[in-house]
Amino acid sequence: MRKFFIALSAVGALLALGATSAAQASPRIVKPDATATCGNYCFNLYSLAYGRGQIQSANVPGDNGVGGKVGQTINLKSATDDSPNEDFVGGYVGTVAQLCSEDQLSPYICNFYGTTSSYNGLWPVYESNWAPFGNQTDLCAWVARPAAAGENVTLQPCGVSGATFWVADLADAHIGYTPFLNGGDSNFTHPLVLTVVSGPKIGRRLRLERLNLLTGGYVANEQMFSLSIGIEL
Repeated sequence: MRKFFIALSAVGALLALGATSAAQASPRIVKPDATATCGNYCFNLYSLAYGRGQIQSANVPGDNGVGGKVGQTINLKSATDDSPNEDFVGGYVGTVAQLCSEDQLSPYICNFYGTTSSYNGLWPVYESNWAPFGNQTDLCAWVARPAAAGENVTLQPCGVSGATFWVADLADAHIGYTPFLNGGDSNFTHPLVLTVVSGPKIGRRLRLERLNLLTGGYVANEQMFSLSIGIEL
């Protein structure tokens, strides 16, 4: 499987294709950081619901760069420059059309978003590799059961199924944010997308949930995400 690491400015340009006038709450702007050793090789995933100051973080005990295991959950947590749990490398692996030609995505994704769809298979596809202090672990943020609503996003081996990939739903992109479809989704009605859910016992947990369209066709803030470079020098 090919993998290209691209500048986050390019990601921002892709998301801007679906940008419209603001219609949801604007996030509080806080500078997010990665560890210095990961730096610009890392990216931050953050939500419209909680803003740039809450970024993707693996729930690995000790937060010292070791101990990552399959099945550990992933939350949004306060961005710092000294937490290796927050270090993720953004891997652009190609377009929907390219991955479908290699049987890397589910039939649902290929049928509804591939070359024969109105989207022509052009949407970008990503992996999110946990890389504490910039060291890739071959553990990616995805779901063990891609067809299950409520399934937690966890650390899982990279590249073993379509569920390891995330497809940017540019048709619903808005003010620089987009929903991310799971590449292993098999649902033919309402797609499963990356979602942040919150609670006193789980914090701000990343999960798969059905796409939630609000009045006016906008997607719920909890299902809208964007990316930034890991550290600002």
